Amino acid sequence: MTVRRPAPQLVGESPLDPHQAVAGGQLDPQAQATPHRIIAPHSARTAPPAVDGDHLDPQVWSPLHVVVPHGVGTPGSPGNHGSDSEDEASKWKHRYEVLLASNHAKDKRKRTHTEAKKSVQGTGRGIRKLAALFGEVVHIIAEAQAYERNPLPEDHGIDEYSRDTTPKEHAWLARKRNHERNYEAYRIIDRLIPGLTTKIAGMSISEKNDYFVLIQKGANDARSDDFKRVTWSMGTWINQDRDRPDLKVFDHTPSTIVVNEETGEREVVRHRAPLLNAEDRSTRGVEHDITGGLLTSIKSDWNDPKVRDAFRSSIDLSHNYFFRVFYDGFKAGHPQNVEPGYLKSRYLVKSYKAVFTAPSSANKEEEDENTPPPKRHKTSTGKAIGKNVATILGMNGQVTPRSIAYVAVLVWFSLTTASSWNVQEYYQVSLHQLYDFIVDFFESPAEGTQARERANALLSWWNKQIFPAHAASADTNKASVSSRAALWEERAEMEA
Repeated sequence: MTVRRPAPQLVGESPLDPHQAVAGGQLDPQAQATPHRIIAPHSARTAPPAVDGDHLDPQVWSPLHVVVPHGVGTPGSPGNHGSDSEDEASKWKHRYEVLLASNHAKDKRKRTHTEAKKSVQGTGRGIRKLAALFGEVVHIIAEAQAYERNPLPEDHGIDEYSRDTTPKEHAWLARKRNHERNYEAYRIIDRLIPGLTTKIAGMSISEKNDYFVLIQKGANDARSDDFKRVTWSMGTWINQDRDRPDLKVFDHTPSTIVVNEETGEREVVRHRAPLLNAEDRSTRGVEHDITGGLLTSIKSDWNDPKVRDAFRSSIDLSHNYFFRVFYDGFKAGHPQNVEPGYLKSRYLVKSYKAVFTAPSSANKEEEDENTPPPKRHKTSTGKAIGKNVATILGMNGQVTPRSIAYVAVLVWFSLTTASSWNVQEYYQVSLHQLYDFIVDFFESPAEGTQARERANALLSWWNKQIFPAHAASADTNKASVSSRAALWEERAEMEA
């Protein structure tokens, strides 16, 4: 019986001597009168990888894949010179090494470009926190520079709180305040990104556009990250605090009456508002008794069922910005006296810590000025974990008005059912105007007024809550102030 073997696979032709042995292959005896075809063994029948430009995958391609050109033999074969084949192999090896180096250089350039983009984005991450919660960064800078060249005149003593101030004067003051607020945002941005003005002055229009796109992305990404953190934290804290009297008072979930099967007596079963999903805000808003009570103003009586029904039917919370969630104990002493307790909510303080210091510090209860700063954790190698956000942004142990306004808007918005942070108005409340209102609460009062003194006192209170052991806190700085004063008096007497 004759077994027919399958014809060998032909992979190339060569005018070699018919009797020459070819390493890694064999000669077809039927083709000795013609240019000989090299037969690759089955283990070597792999086509060379495709070449994409000059890019070769070094994990797949090696000099062993090189197809020897016509007329090139192997070392020691009849009719061929070993030195010629060695030179040819050296050329192919050199080309391989050149391509390998080229690929490495391309990968390095790509990594460098990616790292540079991330670096630019990183410089923008503090803008929303400290400078401006809303607005395009490039517009903030352009408008501020225009105002710097052509500022509005002084207000000439116009008192915005005076009953004699005309509507026209109020409008002028509001316009001036908008410019001043924007200009202060520009000054903060310039501090956060040193040399910004000089840097963009040497850029082309295209380069400026690309640069500000990255800055804007960094700013918005940081805001989104903070909003997710505050949303999760608020849901968790409210669930933990649902039995505390200051939250329980908002819960008006209807009770039910059941009959005790053993005694036959009717019993009242008190139901509770459902627990919040820490990650999903779809069950929050005014429909939920506790979040609804926190979202509304101190001037509204949430305990009145008619008031609750009115809010749930009209979805309008825009009467004022004195929301309960901003107050100490979630209530004011009197609805007509709105300042006491305003912006002293424990949820504001805890959220501020979660954003600026450390999430773990937000879970600590009230601290006093003698509480030492938390120790920095270390990795298994003994290296300390990175700095917190406040340190990175150079806050120097000082809470700023805009950082309070930033956190306040995040906290209020986290209680709503809005599907996206991009919604700038919800329940008829303008988040942009809410932010500006809180910023102006601190920044607009004139120096020497009682309003300025109250604003400064509130900032001092915040410093003690967030940076209790820092030298910039008022109480912890007393020793330094008194020591300097005593030293000055003694030196003044000696010099006299």
